[in-house]
Amino acid sequence: MHLPRGTFHSIKKKVSLKLVLTEVLQSRFSGILTISGGTTLVLRQGQIILAEHHTLQGTPAFEELSKIDDLQVDAELSTLT
Repeated sequence: MHLPRGTFHSIKKKVSLKLVLTEVLQSRFSGILTISGGTTLVLRQGQIILAEHHTLQGTPAFEELSKIDDLQVDAELSTLT
């Protein structure tokens, strides 16, 4: 998935994947969430509109991510302009 980089918003180091996902969904974040290990999500007002996890894309990618509970990740948030 090739996306524009957007405007840097924040970075989170060594946090739970579950916590990051919960935070962006509940805060109705709009932008790109890039997670260490090859995962990218594009969100609009807390709704995931594009997902890529390793070689999976779309719904299968998000379903695979949803199965992971306690993984510690680094995450970068960028807003789209």
